[in-house]
Amino acid sequence: MGTPAFIALAATIFNSLWAVFVLSRDFRSTLHRIFFFWTGTVVLWNFGAYRVYRPIDPEGAVFWAKVLQMGVILMPVALFHLCALTAHVSFRKILPLLYAITAVFAATIFTDWFVSGVRYVGVGYWATPGPAFWFFLVHFFVTTLGALVVLARQRNQKRRLDRIRINSLFIAIAFLWVFGGNDLLPLFGLDFYPGTNIHFYPLGNVSAIFYVMIVAYSVLQ
Repeated sequence: MGTPAFIALAATIFNSLWAVFVLSRDFRSTLHRIFFFWTGTVVLWNFGAYRVYRPIDPEGAVFWAKVLQMGVILMPVALFHLCALTAHVSFRKILPLLYAITAVFAATIFTDWFVSGVRYVGVGYWATPGPAFWFFLVHFFVTTLGALVVLARQRNQKRRLDRIRINSLFIAIAFLWVFGGNDLLPLFGLDFYPGTNIHFYPLGNVSAIFYVMIVAYSVLQ
């Protein structure tokens, strides 16, 4: 098993344990249940990555690339919902709309509109984006940016403990943007880091171990 596959598998196990542990602390809490949902989207991505990093035929790689991308599709709305609950802000109109948009993108995963194929990039297979992917990328950016705005607007109005929880989410979203952005490079056809001869290396799964732990810390406070 190569290092990227091992890291993705470790992230799958580690994050699954966090999801179950946090939910077990208070099953009736909406915050804990949304954390479980959000962590489940990360686990789906982690396990899909583990499969495409392993020796696999292209047809099987397409299936697991779609599993991976399903986790990515569900992630932003779950994160936004989690941030809203942490900041104690109600979005009764916006959240249903975000979930409806997410459902539309999720439906495209069963077609070639989101993932049209795969290509090998040295460490494993990467999805070849379909047309719906580019619209989703805008949705991902706007939704996660919206989560940051929600947290920033509430931060100075909260007591110290809530500010600690909000700061933890800030760090987690920063991890998601930086290291998740790194893993987007092959989707843009970049097998090397721009302006260098350094071959692309996936960092998203190792960062997921840390930012799920950071968010779990925020939820458990």
